[in-house]
Amino acid sequence: MLIGVLAFVVLGAVRLGWAASFAIGALISVALLRSLEVVVKRYLIPGQHRAKRSLRLLALIKYPAVAILFYVLAKQPWLSAPALAGGLGLVYVTISVKAFWIGGMQLLQGRSG
Repeated sequence: MLIGVLAFVVLGAVRLGWAASFAIGALISVALLRSLEVVVKRYLIPGQHRAKRSLRLLALIKYPAVAILFYVLAKQPWLSAPALAGGLGLVYVTISVKAFWIGGMQLLQGRSG
């Protein structure tokens, strides 16, 4: 989180379009992860078959909407594609680093305990 805030401040100091692109990328990434979390909690219940249909419906709605959003963003003259990609990727990198950290700590505790 701190890295994202620092990147946003640095990009904003250099160029406002870069900061806006970074922030939009991060917001899209968080929204996609949040929607996945809601769907998994609500629809993936062991033993039920309606989950497949619900997930297909979500995919049919979600992915075209994301494609249209990216198309509209790409047409904006102020958009910085590298900053947008950085914002999109930072959330996933943060989650991955945190997962590896937790896994490493559990491994170390298992060896010492």
